[in-house]
Amino acid sequence: MTQADESGEAAWLEGRLARVVWAADDGGYAVVRLKTSVGEVTAVGQLALLADEAETDTFVALEGTWESHPVHGRQFRASGFLQGLPRTLEGLELYLAQAGIPGVGRATARRIVAAFGVSALQVIADSPERLLEVKGLGEAKVEAIQSRWESDAEGAALAIRLRGLGLAPRVVQRIRERYGERAAAVVAREPYRLAEEIAGVGFRTADAIAREQGLPADAPERVRAAAIFALQRATSDGHAFLPRAELTAAVAALGVPTDGLDAAIDSASQDRRAIIEPAEGGDDPMALPPPHPADRIYGPELWYAEVEVAEQLAARVESAEIPLSADDEIARAERLEGVSLGEEQREAVRQALGGGVVVVTGGPGT
Repeated sequence: MTQADESGEAAWLEGRLARVVWAADDGGYAVVRLKTSVGEVTAVGQLALLADEAETDTFVALEGTWESHPVHGRQFRASGFLQGLPRTLEGLELYLAQAGIPGVGRATARRIVAAFGVSALQVIADSPERLLEVKGLGEAKVEAIQSRWESDAEGAALAIRLRGLGLAPRVVQRIRERYGERAAAVVAREPYRLAEEIAGVGFRTADAIAREQGLPADAPERVRAAAIFALQRATSDGHAFLPRAELTAAVAALGVPTDGLDAAIDSASQDRRAIIEPAEGGDDPMALPPPHPADRIYGPELWYAEVEVAEQLAARVESAEIPLSADDEIARAERLEGVSLGEEQREAVRQALGGGVVVVTGGPGT
């Protein structure tokens, strides 16, 4: 359902996410298609939360303006996600069906909205006995709905708020399952934990939640979260680490001030969320040496993996022992294959027979 004004004045749009047409690599701008009561509509803007984390058929409520693109035609330019409850009957039906209320799917939600209109959620919250007026809802189901709603009033309010920020129902459920009764407190006081601990919540999502609550742009926890996110993105791009100077540039590209980045990296290192390998190659990366632009900043998984691989290679090399029968085996192989190896080739085979790790190099045909 839409409310539109072609004059460019503020408008709003509600519907179901049909698909993501295009999304920028930096996770910001995106083009999506929404199913509405008047057909599919194109929405554009900073919709990374939808492109990265929402699932098909998820209810979406946007605020913005309508415009006519010279090539793509009429489209909705979103300026943000609407907060709070849906404003249309169709949107309310979609929301109610995805609110996680036991026994309330699309069909039941449709009947409830048909019976009570925009007051449906108020009826569930304040006068649940009236649900008996809805065809197909018996006393047992109504009692179940009432019990769940009453026992989870805070959680329901949190879900509405998170949904208003663009999070898909499945992601909201993960947050509530992970933190239980503390979910609202975590969202309010430690929103960046979501990016570190909840699948489907990235830095931009956590940042939207934090900024919506008035967190300063240079807050230490914001800078730290941006640094961890930049390392994770670098890992996805195939990098084992980022030099401190490149990590600084990556954080700045997210629109996050970097004045407190060194302290944020140190904090992440102390919590083993990042590993600092000094530019001079110090022996203890946990010693937090003075910052240097060429310091290597690792995500912990790849740093420990590199250390483990290096230790295993060293152990194999140290334990290598060429067997006494190596020359006999070489001679037998030469007879079977009808070849005669040169001395360097023989030495390579000896090393291969006795070494835990062997690297053989040579030009074409060797």
